[in-house]
Amino acid sequence: MGFILEPGTYLREAWNVIDFTVVVSWILELITEFFSFQGINLRSLRTLRLFRPLKAMKTIPSLRK
Repeated sequence: MGFILEPGTYLREAWNVIDFTVVVSWILELITEFFSFQGINLRSLRTLRLFRPLKAMKTIPSLRK
């Protein structure tokens, strides 16, 4: 398995890169809200969450209909 460097690892697939970006942006948003950092706005990255259903459509062919 692996994360980045080996062939066939997690971040070698584009959909997994999108998922990773969404999760990391969510974690950063939680941290900024918890510590009340001013001037940092990560809410615009929420639009990446729209790509998650598209990943499901790729893996489940019946959803394409």
